[in-house]
Order: sequence, then structure tokens, then C-alpha cells
Amino acid sequence: MSEREARIRAVIISYFPMFIATLSLVTSIYNGYLNNKFVDIVQNNVTRVEYMKTCKEIIDAYFQVKFRARQLNAASSCATTRCGCTIRSCRASSRRS
Repeated sequence: MSEREARIRAVIISYFPMFIATLSLVTSIYNGYLNNKFVDIVQNNVTRVEYMKTCKEIIDAYFQVKFRARQLNAASSCATTRCGCTIRSCRASSRRS
């Protein structure tokens, strides 16, 4: 071997492992980046699901209150009329309508 070939071989032998280590480092950094993005996606999804669940509970509570208020309003209006109907008959008539 000539001196030039020996020098090139020494350079390749010394720099090639550093190149592999650099690629490994870049791959590790990219993996950390992807992991961070995945965690953000999961956290945002959990937040969105909890928000939707809260909205559903609020809407459900609203319609339950609305239904009970309508029943009480129908019962009180029927009890205050002078037709002589009772609350039970009023409830029965409000269920039919």
C-alpha cells in the first residue's frame, strides 16, 4: 500500500464510527421529537373528550330541569284553575299532550 492509501484508510477508520454515532444521535433526537408530539396529541384528545363529556352533562342537566319545570308548571296551572280538576288528572292530561 502506498502512503496515500494508508492515510485515507486511517481517516475512514477514524471518521466512519463518528458518522454512525452522529446518525444515531440524530435518530434519537427525532424519536424524542415524535414522542413529544404523540404525547401532545394524546393529551389534547383527552382534554377534548373531557370537554365534550362536560358539555354533554350540562346539556343533559338542562333538559332534565326543563322537563321538571314544565311538569311543575302544568301541575300548578291545573291546580289554580277553577274547573275543579286535581293534580293527578292534570298530570295525566299533560302526559297525553
